[in-house]
Amino acid sequence: MTAATITTPADEAAQAEADYLAAEAEAVAADEAAEHLAERVREGDDSVTPEQLDTAQKAGKFARLRAEAAQRKARKAAERAKQARRQALTEQAVTLLDKQADPATVADAYETARQALAALVAAVDRHDDTVTEAARLLAQADAPPSIRYERVEHGGGYATQEPRPATASRTAPTVSYDAHGHPLALSVDTGKSRSPLHSGSVLGTLLADVTAASQPRTPMGETEFMRRPITEQAHQHGDRVRGFLTDATKGAAA
Repeated sequence: MTAATITTPADEAAQAEADYLAAEAEAVAADEAAEHLAERVREGDDSVTPEQLDTAQKAGKFARLRAEAAQRKARKAAERAKQARRQALTEQAVTLLDKQADPATVADAYETARQALAALVAAVDRHDDTVTEAARLLAQADAPPSIRYERVEHGGGYATQEPRPATASRTAPTVSYDAHGHPLALSVDTGKSRSPLHSGSVLGTLLADVTAASQPRTPMGETEFMRRPITEQAHQHGDRVRGFLTDATKGAAA
């Protein structure tokens, strides 16, 4: 038992177009045949009878009508095929949205990331504040600098002052400051320093790492994300993004 053949609107349109082309070819051939007889009459061929010419002309007219009918049928079939394709594509798009576009998931991931970044900033700030406070206490304790400079001879009378980590211990820490008096590094063990990270620098590094791994997209293109200031992008797109998140959260709660 053979399976039934399924005919689609596209198949019907293709067949109707083929039928029209065949009917058009027949009409052209019939017109040419009638015109050929008419030309023979013009040339004085007495063997052509009125009946023959009338029959040929009627056949040509009938073939032309059949071709026009086939053309109309082909146009209707093509329109049905277009409507069927539009409907199929629309259903495909709606199904795709229902299955894979999940605003609630995006909103949850956004909130998780926001909380994680806030916790990261808090951790870095706590670290930096602790280092700064420890450096202030060490300054009051007249702790020596973390870096010492020693003369290094290079021969020929040429010598330079080379930085070397100063000896440090938990009972004799070292600390160094920048020109503004901010702590650069402090150490309670030789060769192991602790210094402020600055949460802004950490976030910038994190965004660069994420961008390198996943290439965030923007309306201006993927590479635009790292080229434009974050504040500018947030100002331009923030309302739209926050509106999306609000709607997604409301939809999930409904």
